[in-house]
Amino acid sequence: MATSTDFPLEGLTGRPIDYEDATWILTSAFIVFTMQSGFGLIESGMVTIKNETNIMVKNAIDIIFSGLSFWLFGFGLSFGVDEGTNAFTGVGYFLTEVPIDKGEVYAMYFFQMALASTATTIVSGSMAERTNLKAYMLYSFVSTLSTCFPTHWIWGKKGLLKELGVIDIAGCSGVHLVGGAAGLAAAVMLGPRLGRFDDNKKRLQPCSMTNVLLGTFMLWWGWLGFNCGSTFGITGEKWKLAARAAVVTLNGSIGGGIVAIAYSYLQDAETLDVPTFVTGIRGGLVSVTGICALARPWEGILIGLFGGMFACLLSDAMIKLKIDDPVNCVATHAGAAVWGMIAVALFAEQEENEGFSEEKGLFKGGSWRLLGVQLLACLVTAAWAVVTTVIQLFLIEKTIGIRLTREEELQGCDFVEHGIGEETGDEKKGEEAPQLESSSAPNRLVSAQRRNVTGKDNEGSRNSNELPSMCSMESDIEELLRQESCYPMIKQKGTLDKCVQVICEHGVLIELTNINGSESVTSPAELNSDDATWILTSAFIIFTMQSGFGLVESGLVSQKNEVNIMVKNAVDVIYGGLSYWLYGFAFSFGIAEGTNAFCGMGYFAMDVEAEQGDVFALYFFQMSFATTATTIVSGAMAERTHLHAYTIYSFTNTISYVFPAHWLWGEKGFLKELGAIDIAGCSGVHLVGGVAGLVASIMLGPRLGRYDNSVKQGKPGSLTNVLLGTFMLWWGWLGFNCGSTFGMRKWLLASRSAIVTLNGSIGGGILGIAYSYYYRKGKLDVAVFITGILGGLVGITAICAVCRPWEAFLIGFIGGLVACGSCDIIDRLKVDDPVGCIGTHAVAGIWGMIAVALFVEEDELEGLSDARGLFKGGSVKLLGVQLLACVVIAAWSAMTTWLQLFLINKILPIRLTREQEIIGTDKLEHGIDCNDSEDDIFGLENDTLEGEEDGVDSFGEYTKNEALANRHGANMDQILTIRNLPGYANYGLESSSGSHLSKRKMTAEVGVQVDLQDA
Repeated sequence: MATSTDFPLEGLTGRPIDYEDATWILTSAFIVFTMQSGFGLIESGMVTIKNETNIMVKNAIDIIFSGLSFWLFGFGLSFGVDEGTNAFTGVGYFLTEVPIDKGEVYAMYFFQMALASTATTIVSGSMAERTNLKAYMLYSFVSTLSTCFPTHWIWGKKGLLKELGVIDIAGCSGVHLVGGAAGLAAAVMLGPRLGRFDDNKKRLQPCSMTNVLLGTFMLWWGWLGFNCGSTFGITGEKWKLAARAAVVTLNGSIGGGIVAIAYSYLQDAETLDVPTFVTGIRGGLVSVTGICALARPWEGILIGLFGGMFACLLSDAMIKLKIDDPVNCVATHAGAAVWGMIAVALFAEQEENEGFSEEKGLFKGGSWRLLGVQLLACLVTAAWAVVTTVIQLFLIEKTIGIRLTREEELQGCDFVEHGIGEETGDEKKGEEAPQLESSSAPNRLVSAQRRNVTGKDNEGSRNSNELPSMCSMESDIEELLRQESCYPMIKQKGTLDKCVQVICEHGVLIELTNINGSESVTSPAELNSDDATWILTSAFIIFTMQSGFGLVESGLVSQKNEVNIMVKNAVDVIYGGLSYWLYGFAFSFGIAEGTNAFCGMGYFAMDVEAEQGDVFALYFFQMSFATTATTIVSGAMAERTHLHAYTIYSFTNTISYVFPAHWLWGEKGFLKELGAIDIAGCSGVHLVGGVAGLVASIMLGPRLGRYDNSVKQGKPGSLTNVLLGTFMLWWGWLGFNCGSTFGMRKWLLASRSAIVTLNGSIGGGILGIAYSYYYRKGKLDVAVFITGILGGLVGITAICAVCRPWEAFLIGFIGGLVACGSCDIIDRLKVDDPVGCIGTHAVAGIWGMIAVALFVEEDELEGLSDARGLFKGGSVKLLGVQLLACVVIAAWSAMTTWLQLFLINKILPIRLTREQEIIGTDKLEHGIDCNDSEDDIFGLENDTLEGEEDGVDSFGEYTKNEALANRHGANMDQILTIRNLPGYANYGLESSSGSHLSKRKMTAEVGVQVDLQDA
């Protein structure tokens, strides 16, 4: 048991932590804990379908067994302070247990345990698809030895690297480099998966890019807790550093995402490779981990850009070296981490108030010494991770074996380890399976003991009764790889010189001050640590709405477009975040000379000093709002929009949001001066996004076959994803509305806002159920149900803190009604809105603004509203102001959206061609095959024979081929040529050698010119 009961809990700075700090640490640790599910989703999506459950199980195993070992000895070796503690290891806190009045120890323990289990989880990705589960359990337990000693060296009392002055705020080397180096050692020792570097690459295709993207969103959100929580507190100046860490972390991911997109298109100009995209984002996040609180925002983008580039380059290098890393763990975590540690030595600012950094980087006038220390830390931690991992795996291999046998690997871990799915191969019960031949890829870590159980590794035959699931195979492994067909690709169903006042969210007074010419943001009595904690936590929660929107949209579109719509949601964060940093925040909340009723001035390429952390807090919160507005539009444009064009729109669309934000909440904003009330963005976010979606839908026109029978509609996505996304939006909305009180000193209003928000969704949900049963013939239509819920949430957004709970039911009920009703009307008008964003956000948003004029209470506590609604004895003036706000904001959104799309279309075509739309954006823009693509690439199989001008249908005198030939202006020979192309049954996109034919080339070869005009 621990004996250091007088242990003064210290963070990275060596200073005591109080209860406010512990609250921040615990909150951040809860967020970090969700990274396990993020890693699990990425890994399960990147492996083949026969192993996806197993890799998720291994992520859960990491928490159980590495958590156990961390409690037994990991925390003690990392942070023990008993007698015997030295530069190499801590002593004490074994079987961690302290008196209740030492609860801060538990806070520290929980946060560090979350980080330690992350390092182990990184390794699981490198070992995926070929590792025995029982052996992995043992490895998960002992791997804590690889992490706890570097943790002590970097952060522990007397740690050798800490004493030398190493800087690693959040585990760039202590977590990511350790995990990545261990993953490299494991990947080399295990060897590649069967068939990984053979010609037959298709067999090892990832099973679900939707899972990969959803996991990326969860890691994105978890990384905010990871980096911001590593300030180990919120008191003093630490909350300002935490706020800056949030912005730098996000900007690092933006830089990594941008370079990954460029890198992917350099490799293949026609497709954005999703694994490369995700690798770049994660590489950017890893690279800013060591410096997150000590860099400027623009430096965060630059560091992330190089981090993403190194990750992508190393990923390709690993493939050339034939080192099999299924989820790019080595490149992402080890490669980017080394750069991240070097970046500290170049860009770090001196920070003496809280003791985070006593030295400056080379580019800030520092010495070369810090660079040497950082490189030494990389060398020492990486070497330790490699050596300990090799020893651990070697010893485990000598006992129970790690690598699966060949037959087990071919069957898949889901079947072998969990009994999930049918047995693979062509074997039939009772038949003898042929013997296994030797392979050029030996199972290096299959022990003698394991061979005794499963049969010899390379020779001998076994009766099917002894190994009932053994796959059938021919003379060698290549033939077996060709024959195994039981795991088809199945889509898974992501001194103040100047002082002025500004309103962040209507009525919440905030002072923007100019200190020696530098702008900053404080509240009337200056933001304190409690306010900052609330603002940042709310912003982190809002960030999860991106994954919620992505899941809802991916579930409502057809299967052949579900990955693409998730990618577009990630693009919104990257390019929308970039434009908001460059100019969006300035136009919304700038206070420099020239600020007027129309727009703000100042804060362009927002970059302020660390002590002005209140600016960072406001920026990060508002940036989450801005990207939400763009994400709303992506749903209305779904399934028919080029990714290149959408990327440009995502960057420029910030213009549509930032000016209404200034009018409503900014200094001198004219709607604010008139008294408009919109607490959390009913008009400023949802009406802007919904109207932009309406304009985009009209300009693009409906999807092929949406309102006619020219092309059969694609198979729908996953309604399970839709409902999961709704839950995530529900949770995000609480941060959206409650956080808009912009401070915890307004906790009374924030508490009521939570109840009102929930009641609004209840009212909308009840309406959605009733509406569906009445208009959908007694069936509960999931799309209608969630439209009601979301309509209720939108309807309550403007008034969330200044109305009564029973009024919220009514407002939400009507919000759900107008959302559901308007969606049906819009559909009858043949305006194609695939996910119902127009009715949900625009129409319900208008109702929400009107509801303010009817129900709002005068707020005498915090000044959120200085007027009363009509039903509370107020005047009709407020109703006029609210309607004016709706008209002005809707008009601005419509005009700017039309102009942006018009100009973009002059540069790049926005609408997919008919041919491209039939293929689907997943195949077209990401190279991902989908079950929904099994029909002819030109839509010949999708074409229905009904509605032909000559009245001939499928029962008439023409055969289907004749009718198709007639429709496309081709003769029968040409149609048959297309339908009989080698590989036609496999989506019509492959020749017999497996190489992809371009769509236009195939058209030219058979002489059939399908309509290539924009539909």
